[in-house]
Amino acid sequence: VLGAALAGGAGALTAMAVGHIDPSMAYWTTSGELVFVTILSGTGSVLAPFLGSLVFGLLQTYALQYAPSVWQMILGVALLAIILYLPGGLWSALERNRARA
Repeated sequence: VLGAALAGGAGALTAMAVGHIDPSMAYWTTSGELVFVTILSGTGSVLAPFLGSLVFGLLQTYALQYAPSVWQMILGVALLAIILYLPGGLWSALERNRARA
């Protein structure tokens, strides 16, 4: 029930920010972006998804700006690098560095 309420609130905020709701907003790539952010950020904290979505947004913006024809490939390579070198996501790297200090 809580998840449905949060999803409804997110939809209402999107409608207010964008000004309209279109079926293309529920395209399958939107779910893929959420999975990408989850893998990128890792688990273990409420702040981890915020970090992941910030990094995803920056990566997507710069990839679209500098390489518009291959931006999805750049995101895929970044995802593979995170999976291979940081299996716990970016948050695990931050926690590891914090533990050393």
